[in-house]
Amino acid sequence: MRGDIRKDNRGLALNWIMGIFAMSVGLLFVILGLVFILPDLSRDPDGAFVLWMCEGLGGVVMLVGAYQIFVEIKRSNKKKRLKEIGRQFKMPITRIVVDNTTRLNDMPGYKIVCTSPVFLEGAMQQYTSHIVYEDLYNKMAEGDIVTVYVDPADVQNYYVDLDEVECAPSTTYNDKTYSD
Repeated sequence: MRGDIRKDNRGLALNWIMGIFAMSVGLLFVILGLVFILPDLSRDPDGAFVLWMCEGLGGVVMLVGAYQIFVEIKRSNKKKRLKEIGRQFKMPITRIVVDNTTRLNDMPGYKIVCTSPVFLEGAMQQYTSHIVYEDLYNKMAEGDIVTVYVDPADVQNYYVDLDEVECAPSTTYNDKTYSD
């Protein structure tokens, strides 16, 4: 059995959708304020307050959406850069951690923790993956091997690649043992 996790595509798509949706709703508020309220300002003195509320709310929502998209672009650039220049290490999964700080469709996130078998900068390093919203206990187990890309200049800058997982020689998934 292969613990194949193709990145957290639902989380990635959700971030892009939320960002684009927020920017669209914000833009809608800005346009509504300019088209419907701005022409009535001469007749309705209270219209200025409503105009500023629409413009302000629309602007804030647009900024939140733009920030969401910016963060996703930055994350994907970091991953791509580390895959190109980073030192590649094969590390065993030390543990799978349930992260209840965020949920997607009422499912908690999971993180993979790996410990470096070699000393980097004089100490054993621990590396934690991004949050994945899939039940990793059914796809991976402690001892499975993942690839970690580490920045040669800074060992604290890393990426745990969950695209391909090498199963340990004897791995148990859901009380079934698989051997290579």
